[in-house]
Parts: sequence; structure tokens; C-alpha cells
Amino acid sequence: MNVYSDLLKFYLKTVVLFKESKFVLHMAMSLLKPELPKIIDSFNDHSKVLSRLLEAETFASVQEVKNEQADTLSKG
Repeated sequence: MNVYSDLLKFYLKTVVLFKESKFVLHMAMSLLKPELPKIIDSFNDHSKVLSRLLEAETFASVQEVKNEQADTLSKG
């Protein structure tokens, strides 16, 4: 997906910028430090939602395969 590619490119460019400039790193850390707990909590919440959605979708897919197998066996 292009969105992930763009996000990764942005991340890698940012990492290079932070490594090359200690001033930028210190400024970013001083600005981000108070926000990190909220960002981490939000990330964890979204990860849990994604996990539940994937679990539900996996269950639905497995159930669909089982139903198709049952239909095939009953017709055969």
C-alpha cells in the first residue's frame, strides 16, 4: 500500500534528520516528552481495536470455509 510506503519514507527521513542534528533531536524530545504517554495510550488502544477486528474477520473467514465445506459434503 502506498500509504505505508509514504509513511515509512517519512519516518526514515526523520530518523536521518534526528541522527544528523543533535539540536533537532533535543528540541523534538523536549516537545514530545509530555505528549508521549498520550501517544502511546492511543497507539495501544488502536492496536487493541485492530486486533479485535482481525480476530473477528479471521473467525468469519474460518466459519465461511467451514460452511462451504459442509455444503460441498451435503451435496456430494
